[in-house]
Amino acid sequence: SQATINVGSQPRTGEMHCIEPMPSTFRELQAASEQLGLHAKGLLLTHAAIAGISEGTIRFPKATSKNVGVVGVEYIGIDYCKKHSNEFCEEVPVYSLERYVERFVRKRHHPINILQIDVEGWDFDVLFSASSVLDKTHYLEFEYHSTGSWKNLHLQDAIMLLDAKGFVCYWAAEKRLW
Repeated sequence: SQATINVGSQPRTGEMHCIEPMPSTFRELQAASEQLGLHAKGLLLTHAAIAGISEGTIRFPKATSKNVGVVGVEYIGIDYCKKHSNEFCEEVPVYSLERYVERFVRKRHHPINILQIDVEGWDFDVLFSASSVLDKTHYLEFEYHSTGSWKNLHLQDAIMLLDAKGFVCYWAAEKRLW
């Protein structure tokens, strides 16, 4: 279904996608979406992970057992499942951003107004492998920190990639933008 908002007197439609790999967080989002009727308003909630080029499945913690702790603690993510048994982890599908758009976005040839990426340190991998998606994106937001592949890459490389695609890059911090 399509999301509809009114801009002045003109209704505009679009799609809203939320992709969440953490099983417990996905279930919470699903319950909230059902309670608020967001699916009927155009939200497509997908239980999956977005990665660079690799696709298939990946194990994520269930985060409902006493061994894992609090629901929604994403920082335990993938590494936790490398060290623990399947009993505490769940297989989650993995798509590249390009493949996700091909498979789930209904109006895939239309522009993407807002693309927000938060993949716990693997943001550059997703950006680097999503050329055609970036070509039609108006506004992009992603995280930069010292985990995942960022610890071996430079923010300047991401800025040069985005600059070549016509993006104007800003660094947003608390009460500051530069």
